[in-house]
Order: sequence, then structure tokens, then C-alpha cells
Amino acid sequence: MERKTLAEGISLTTLGDGRYVCNRISVNLCFPRSEEASAQGAMLSYLLRRGSERYPGFAPLNRKLYDLYGAYYDCTLATLGGCQVLSLAVQTIDEAFAWKREKINGELADFLCDMLLRPNAPGGAFLPDEVAVEQKNLCEEIDSEINNKRAYALGRSREILHVGTPLAGSRLGTKEAVLALDGAALYRALQRLLESAQVEILCSGRGDFSGAAEVFARQLGGLPPRPAAFSLPPLPSTEGPVEVEEALSVTQSKLVLSFLPARRFAPGQYGAVRAAVALFGGAPFSRLFANVREKQSLCYYCDARFNRVTGVLTVDCGLDEKDVPRAEESIRRELAELAAGNFTDEELQDAKAYLKNSMTAMEDSLAELDPWYLGQVLEGDAQSPQAAAAQIEAATREEVMAVCASFSQRLRYLLKPRQRAL
Repeated sequence: MERKTLAEGISLTTLGDGRYVCNRISVNLCFPRSEEASAQGAMLSYLLRRGSERYPGFAPLNRKLYDLYGAYYDCTLATLGGCQVLSLAVQTIDEAFAWKREKINGELADFLCDMLLRPNAPGGAFLPDEVAVEQKNLCEEIDSEINNKRAYALGRSREILHVGTPLAGSRLGTKEAVLALDGAALYRALQRLLESAQVEILCSGRGDFSGAAEVFARQLGGLPPRPAAFSLPPLPSTEGPVEVEEALSVTQSKLVLSFLPARRFAPGQYGAVRAAVALFGGAPFSRLFANVREKQSLCYYCDARFNRVTGVLTVDCGLDEKDVPRAEESIRRELAELAAGNFTDEELQDAKAYLKNSMTAMEDSLAELDPWYLGQVLEGDAQSPQAAAAQIEAATREEVMAVCASFSQRLRYLLKPRQRAL
């Protein structure tokens, strides 16, 4: 991996690997979260998919992608702790497989700069018809997250746990914030991002990216300097456990339990953290799946996941309301059993093998490697999947026990069926 600075707050990372036949380049703008910024970022991710000044619409855009050997292009918005990341990415075959051995990587970089720096916004405003269409699409996506009650329960638990901080807000913003935007406001928002957002460029694949680096240095290197936008947020200060219950028109209850460690884990501990979470509820053979769901039949699903950026271990399950007390007790008991070392060496090795296979599979796809390395670069710990797999393999029983023992419950959120009036 090679990393260079194009300007203050604008960096380019190259990840060369001769196993691939394709190359992928992404430009990632990282900026602080807020309700307004989330709505703006989500709308921009929709509008920047539609074309640019040079390719004003889907037809000319697709013709350009066909000329780039059927390249794939997308623009997305993701959340990383207290930041949002607006990503423009393009992927196509390596120059070695092009008919005339054209210098495709430089063209890919130039294409991304066109999409980002020169959008289809005549007169300093995105087209009203396009804005209206994408507002409708985004509002429907927001509604779909609300209608997905599992996602709704996880979102509400996040809002409660991180109340008063940027992490509490939705990734997409609110419908009210979305509908308040117009083409001129969105163009101004894009210009503010170009002036202030931390920019991370990732070039991955088998190719020579020197041509792409020259294009980015020429077109982005002159942007104003800006500070790094990403930093690890403090752990939630909630005195726990906080308990919140809500009733909606649902048939299945949703239970979310959030746990926090006493302090942030050090980078060298993440092998043990990954193994502990897999054992607990992050794998198909985990304790939560095998015991809470299968043996005791208390849940329709029961999973655990750990967010490295926020430091939160989340357990969520779908279940009948009558089974909530027993399920809660069983979930806490399984975590306590792991903390006490009541698991076999075979269970630990199965968890490690499962995680290592996941790391190996990740390397089969540049689209999966891209967000992995982006997160690593932003956190300042550029660890490869192979290094992460080695760290997992090196984790000891005692380290896994210590990780499990460090968690304490801070939140209990229950979404239950609304009682019908007699």
C-alpha cells in the first residue's frame, strides 16, 4: 500500500495486487454529520449518479461507461461514526486487457473529477425536475427504513444511546429536511464539501495508477486545504441501563440491548474482539443462535454486532412479547458464560475459521475491499484483511474472556405491539 498527500486534507492511497483483472477508483468525501448535512449528502448521492456537465443525463453517461469497457459507476452515502462519507466510485478492466492497451486509469480519474467537480447544474443549480424526482426517491427510501421495523428499532436505540450527539441522527436525514432543499441549495452544499470535506482517494487493483494520480493532483490538488474530518467519537456517557419501551402496530416485538466496554479497545485487541463477538452472536453457530434461538426457541432471530467506531456491542432480536423477559435473561447469561470461559476450544477455533474465511472472501471483491481500506485509512490503522486474519488467529482464550467481561449493558429498547382497544 502506498499513500501520498495531494494537498492538506486530500490524500491518495494505492493498493496494487496482480491477482485482479479489474481496477477500482473511488473519491470519498468525509464530512461531519448533522440532520441538514445528512439530507444534503443523501440528495447529492442521488443527483451525482445522473450525470455531469459533460455527460448531462443517463444516455451520454452510459455511452461514456460503455467506452470505458462497460465500466460500473455509482455514488453512495455511508455513515462512519460522527461523519458521513459521500463516495463516487468507478470500476472497469485493467489496461492490460484493453484492446489497444489504452491508459484507462487516467480516464477513470478524469471521469470521476468530471462527475464531482463539474455536475450538471447550469447556472449554479441542479435541474428542478431532477431534484424533484430524487426527493421523491429519497423520501421513499426514508419511509422504507421506517416501515422495516427491525431497522426502525435499531435506529431508535441508536438515537437514545447517542442522544445529543451527531451519531443520533439518521444517515439520510429527515423528509422535512430533504423537501426543504432546492437545486441551488444542493449546489452550494456540494461546493462547501469541495472546500472543506476531508478527501480520501483509493485506487485498487492490478494496474498502474500513476496516470490517475497525475489527474487527481492536477484537478484536486488546487482545492483549499482542510483539516481531517474523521475522529473516533467518545463512548456514549449514558449511565445504564436506560430502558425504553414503545408500542406500534406490529405483530412481532423487537428487542435491542446495547453494551459498552469500560474503555475503548486498543488496535491490537481487535482480533480477540472479533472472535468474542462471533462466539457470542456474530456467526451462524454462535451462542445466541444455538441457545437463545434454537434450543430455547425464544426468538425468530437473535444477532450481535460490534461497531468499531462507536464502540457499541448491539444485540437485536425479533420475538413474541411473552418471551421478552426470558430472552433478556438468556442473552445476558450467554455473555457472562463467555466471560467466565465456559466455551470449548473447538467453539473458539470455529469462530476463528469463520472470521478468517470472511476475510479471505473479502479479497475476492474490490467493491468490498474499498470500504474496508477506507475505514482503516480514516482510523489511521491501515491493516490488510490478511493481517486482520492473523490477528484473529493469534487471539487467546484469556483475551476473548477479557473482551466479554469488559461489556456492561447500557440500553434496553423494546418495540412491542400496540394493545387493541376493547
